Amino acid sequence: MTVNVSRQLYTAEDLLKGFNSWDPMGYALSYDFSVYRQFAADGGPVPSSLAVRAAQAAHDAAIADALRIFLRTVQRSLVGIMGGHSLPRNHKAYAAIAHLARELARERFLLVTGGGPGVMEATHLGVAFSSFDSVGPLDEAIGLLVVVVHHSDFDSLAVVG
Repeated sequence: MTVNVSRQLYTAEDLLKGFNSWDPMGYALSYDFSVYRQFAADGGPVPSSLAVRAAQAAHDAAIADALRIFLRTVQRSLVGIMGGHSLPRNHKAYAAIAHLARELARERFLLVTGGGPGVMEATHLGVAFSSFDSVGPLDEAIGLLVVVVHHSDFDSLAVVG
């Protein structure tokens, strides 16, 4: 497992490297998804070995340090939204979280998540649409996402051989 121990936060460009927007499975080509596949292959939430757990801990510590340094420089109130990986895009809570995140971002709060699908994806979506004057574009995006492949549909791709 290659881990980020450079004490640098990931950028969108880092995570989306390899993504192909023209391919219906384009996300499966991204660096972000390759990390997910490796996580699944390494045992998911229960690491398959101490070496895997040590690598995950080193990564997590580096990200925590990078976040600590970043937050010292930000002059905005912070709101963290975590959890709920299994929340489907067609659930009313997904839309509610996206709308809440949009409003918080419009009020200049800095929203942070643990990344990933479900609740945290809804947060990212709301922030992405926070510059629009109306909620129409956000609602349209949610409507489009409801029919897009959900992360759990990628589980068969998660096994790294």
